[in-house]
Amino acid sequence: DRSGLLWAGGDLAGVATTNPEGAQFRYVMDPSATRNQMTNDVRSILEDSSGRLWLGTDGDGIKRYDPDRDAFEYFDDVFKPSMTPQDRDPQWHFMSMANAGDGKLWVATNRGMFLFDPAARRATAMPVDAKQGNGLPDGNTRAVIVASDGSVWFGTYGAGLSHWFPPSNNQPARWETYKHDAAQANSLAHNVIL
Repeated sequence: DRSGLLWAGGDLAGVATTNPEGAQFRYVMDPSATRNQMTNDVRSILEDSSGRLWLGTDGDGIKRYDPDRDAFEYFDDVFKPSMTPQDRDPQWHFMSMANAGDGKLWVATNRGMFLFDPAARRATAMPVDAKQGNGLPDGNTRAVIVASDGSVWFGTYGAGLSHWFPPSNNQPARWETYKHDAAQANSLAHNVIL
């Protein structure tokens, strides 16, 4: 983080922090009795511009940790409206996050890719369009990275890599998808992107 500490997510124990120069690890675990402690697996960590940590978990939602107050804030209600009856896995798996600018975050989950606005408590799903190519090839996303030109790369779990170019200069948004093709030596090595 900006103070020089190292933060590491893990299974069941929340996050651990240490000074990389050799201090012992200190564990930061969400103590709330209303939260499922068995799903306190932290899969992604992102520090925001205010020095707070966003924690993406494997079953306990997305939460913001304020190290100065040693307090957690929850955002489960923001993502619940995105659930559909055909969802096979009742748990949310928050796999990756990236800064999207203006206090917003890109959030990769097993249920889709979202542009998350914490201030408005709103999450907007990116389109999924495997047939026409006007969206992600699959909603199960594992990775997100914002390029220096403002475009965004999304890694899916089994449907390859997508590159989204936001609308600009009267041009509509556009998508490019890269997949493994055994007949093409220069294609993506695998369709699972982590």
